[in-house]
Amino acid sequence: MLRLGSRYNEEEDIIQFSNGVSLTRDQLEAGGFGSLTDTIFRFSRSLAQMDVDQTEFALLSAICLISGGKWQIGKISSVKLISVRIDISAYHV
Repeated sequence: MLRLGSRYNEEEDIIQFSNGVSLTRDQLEAGGFGSLTDTIFRFSRSLAQMDVDQTEFALLSAICLISGGKWQIGKISSVKLISVRIDISAYHV
């Protein structure tokens, strides 16, 4: 969802995919996203309104990657170390 949010075009209210395809809300819903479509567009609009730049988006992506599903990872100490480094990096941005 985070990646879709970064591909949102607020002016046209569409999601632009990296292969050049742009889809409207109705097209995305009909294409299989169903009831999740409204959530995707609300989230995407929120990101656009916050004017998140590439660095902030990268940090947010990293936080999402290391924060979710820790219980499935064997070396929690490594995840915690990376998490601390990202926290420090975010502080200095």
